[in-house]
Amino acid sequence: MKAKSSTIRFITSFSPYLRPYWGLLALVVVLTLAEILAGLTSPLVAGRIIDLLAQPDGLGRLLTTERLQAVLITGLFILQAVTGYTQTIASSRLGEGFVRDLRVRVFGHLIDKPLPCFDTLRPGDASSRISKDIAEVQEFFTDGLHGILLSLVNTLGAAGAMLFISPQLSMLSLVLVPASTFLVLAFRRRVRSESRGMLQVVGCMSNRVQESVSQIRVIKAFGQEERETADFLKVAEESRQCGVRLARTLAAFSVMNRVAVWVVLIVLLFFSFYLVGRGSITQGELVTFMLFAYRLSAPLSSLSYTITSIQRSIAAGERVLEILEGESEEDRFRGRLVIEDIRGHIELRNVNFGYNGHHVLENLSLTVEAGQFAALVGPSGAGKSTVVSLILGFYDIQSGSLSMDDRSYADLNMKELRRHMAFVPQDPMLFSGTIRDNIAYGMPDATFGEIEAAAANANALHFIRALPHGFETEVGERGLQLSGGERQRIAIARAFLKDPRILILDEATSSLDAETEHQLKKALARLVQGRTSIVIAHRLSTIMDADVIHVFDQGRIVEQGDHATLLARNGLYAHFTSLQLRKAQPCHGAAGIGQAPAELADRIKRFPPPDRFREVQ
Repeated sequence: MKAKSSTIRFITSFSPYLRPYWGLLALVVVLTLAEILAGLTSPLVAGRIIDLLAQPDGLGRLLTTERLQAVLITGLFILQAVTGYTQTIASSRLGEGFVRDLRVRVFGHLIDKPLPCFDTLRPGDASSRISKDIAEVQEFFTDGLHGILLSLVNTLGAAGAMLFISPQLSMLSLVLVPASTFLVLAFRRRVRSESRGMLQVVGCMSNRVQESVSQIRVIKAFGQEERETADFLKVAEESRQCGVRLARTLAAFSVMNRVAVWVVLIVLLFFSFYLVGRGSITQGELVTFMLFAYRLSAPLSSLSYTITSIQRSIAAGERVLEILEGESEEDRFRGRLVIEDIRGHIELRNVNFGYNGHHVLENLSLTVEAGQFAALVGPSGAGKSTVVSLILGFYDIQSGSLSMDDRSYADLNMKELRRHMAFVPQDPMLFSGTIRDNIAYGMPDATFGEIEAAAANANALHFIRALPHGFETEVGERGLQLSGGERQRIAIARAFLKDPRILILDEATSSLDAETEHQLKKALARLVQGRTSIVIAHRLSTIMDADVIHVFDQGRIVEQGDHATLLARNGLYAHFTSLQLRKAQPCHGAAGIGQAPAELADRIKRFPPPDRFREVQ
């Protein structure tokens, strides 16, 4: 019952994607039936020709008065060839269109999923589902359905003709049907289970390759090529074992099925000669009967392949449906409030949040006024990036409240709200394409003049013009043909171009040299004007001019105020400042952190760090 429901669920879930191709599907069915009809008629004509040739003047009659028989059987062979060829072409067009539509739908649903889904869905596995698994689904609706129709009509037609020719032989041959049915029921569920396991391992292997290629610089830098190869060997070995288990199951199924078919055919052959000797049937009827018996046994002999293909398709379809049937952000935010005029007042009250049971934010309250330049600083893991993820609506808070312009996030359409936001991550990965495409990613209709102005504001124009193809330079996969600083400037130019109401930067200057950072600070000063800006910074030189600085520690805000106020408190912020000044002094002096006040040098001597932070030094 479970297998049946899985099959029905599979068909009802994916058959709607065939609607644009009903015409092609009907053509495929008609051509298949024509091919089957020609194939079922051929043995009847062949039997008559055999009986004719058995007579003394049979050949002469076949070439004269009975030549219609020769023409008919020749025409039937030609008809089979033509319909088979045309059916293959039509089926190919149907399958490729179906795959294209389904892949686009699955990809669109995938990227529209809430971000938490991607915390567990590995990139390689997602890629495998869109490529290999959907191709397996297509096999069902093209080769699978064609094979089922071919087998069903051939079996019924051949069985009917055999019963008409010789009821005695027919009753014996029908032993094939229950034997094959028993084998199908015995192996179907096992084949599906092992096929699904095989697809999962292939997804793991694809993910391993993708991860290794994306981290190739780290692998080579640490000399871990052999270790990565050994780890991949484990996954490949698991794939081999799954493949062997599946092959054993299919081999047993195939061998048992073929043995049953051939045993019955041999018994039929001996019994047929016995009936010919008694005169119960003619030689032509014997040939016709055996041809029909072969047509009956052929689909049953190939039953192992057909069942394997169907079960693999259903197993793959289940993995595809996990993406299609999961909640999307479009569904999640449908009907929620869309704010057209954003002021940018953000407030978190008593927010608690964590990942997989691990608390990151505890009873955190934070307010960012509309148009305010707010900075978030603190040690790694203190919760700064988590706050940004919540503000962007990537995750739902677990308790407390989060609001935008005094409206709860629970009531807002976050997809529309993000249109008023721009985000520059710490390690911006660009998309394959040109520099121009990447800058205009958030504003695809921007003019070249607007793109150029955004690049100039991000201090990226000089290096872009120095490239061989300027703005039309291809950045390569994930932008790895550019340096880290160049990628960051392009990402910042993207934010300039979007001109958002809310700007969020996560260590956006971490890959810039001191001179470029100093120039970019001027551009950022223009960018934050008149908009709500939230900046995560470890290099404190970038946030000295912030209206308010929120200092995080262990998921809470322990200090807040402007730069001068926090220095005077001699707390955690002052400790971070003194540490950065010490690191900068040997090479650059106080200027190394962006023209820090001269009195900071004296603070290092006058205010030692609190006890709980001394080990950081």
